[in-house]
Amino acid sequence: MDWAASLQEAEDATYELFRGMKKVALTRNVLLPVGTDYTPPNKWVTDIHRDWNARYTWPRFVCALPREFFAAVRAELTDGGTRASAQTRDMNPIYTGKDVSYIDTKQANRAAENAVLEAEQFSV
Repeated sequence: MDWAASLQEAEDATYELFRGMKKVALTRNVLLPVGTDYTPPNKWVTDIHRDWNARYTWPRFVCALPREFFAAVRAELTDGGTRASAQTRDMNPIYTGKDVSYIDTKQANRAAENAVLEAEQFSV
């Protein structure tokens, strides 16, 4: 949506992202990741939040922290008498740039970085 030249284009792109993600969402709450670590905030995100919600009743776009999203998911599941399955690995595709806590992942990353460093030394 950040590439959009207008608010309408950004809203269209956001809605298409929502339509794709809702197919795999556990509840009616759908997480739409916006941007990545170490990037400027998306230029349209707050405008979409305000304009879309002023015109439509569903879906509602809410700017929220991940903890607010997960709290809403847990609440909806609890109300329905179900629970989410436990996730046992890091969620790097969702939280890019997030430090990992698994030694095998860290060791593989270190080995790859060292291989690249050695290759760069030969390229000079």
